[in-house]
Amino acid sequence: MIRSITREVLRMAGHAYPLHRTARVVHSRLCRWATTPLTEPVAIRCRNGATIIAKPSDLIGRQLYLTGTWDPHLLLVLRSLCPPDARTIVDVGANVGYFSLALAMSARGATVNAVEPQPRLAHQLRRSAAETRVSNVVVHEFALSASSGTATLILNQRNLGGSGIAEAMPDGQAAIGIRTVNSAEFLGSLGVQDVDLMKVDVEGHEVHVFRGMETWIAAQRIRAVVFESRSLGDDLSAAAMLAGYGYRLLGIDKGLFGPVIREWDAADSSRMPEDLVAFRPGDADEVCASLGRWIQCPARR
Repeated sequence: MIRSITREVLRMAGHAYPLHRTARVVHSRLCRWATTPLTEPVAIRCRNGATIIAKPSDLIGRQLYLTGTWDPHLLLVLRSLCPPDARTIVDVGANVGYFSLALAMSARGATVNAVEPQPRLAHQLRRSAAETRVSNVVVHEFALSASSGTATLILNQRNLGGSGIAEAMPDGQAAIGIRTVNSAEFLGSLGVQDVDLMKVDVEGHEVHVFRGMETWIAAQRIRAVVFESRSLGDDLSAAAMLAGYGYRLLGIDKGLFGPVIREWDAADSSRMPEDLVAFRPGDADEVCASLGRWIQCPARR
């Protein structure tokens, strides 16, 4: 009874005041305690109009359940970078599909390829697409990497989105075997010339994803890539690869009133931003215009 009342109070407060601003300070443990019993997936109506099937006891499901949103700053960036005439979007590490569905709703003419290797999350994503009534999301149930084959995925039981590929089977940790597909082979299978927007969030495996699609990066066949850079893997190498093939880099941090975006040098290892966006130099004017509200605009060189 007390948990139920607490959940409803937190949901009302979360929808009125976005929880991402205060969760680390006040609400985190209380929210976890209140949602711990909710271990089965439920349909969650989000602020952007999508219906997400997720477990409130999991980190992302908890935030969606209590606030109706997840990482709203990153969502603003992704939506801003998505051109109105987009045809191909790739979401690598799609989880329950919050970003995939948001982009599918924004770019109805695009095909959103959601890559998610965890069977239960991929299943929830398919259900979410059906509940949201979007037909332009294609779910691919495998992981992208430098090579095709199999891998071990270490499961984070409190946050399935925090699960990551391991080099070897660890002792005493929950893990599953997953299929991996070479990134370039996957992109080639889509039958497209270019990718308009790609998001990569694979808990430290980003550099392997990029190595697998190095030919695409070298030919600048991907207009813009947004990827996580929170020191979980070889983030500097991932950024350096993109910069080495001519991509411009912007760092994304979470500000009080929106994303804080600055030009970032791949040679500067003193401070990694929370996320990075890489884009082709020829698209600098368009990117600056789309992110103009939050960006300290790079020189048009």
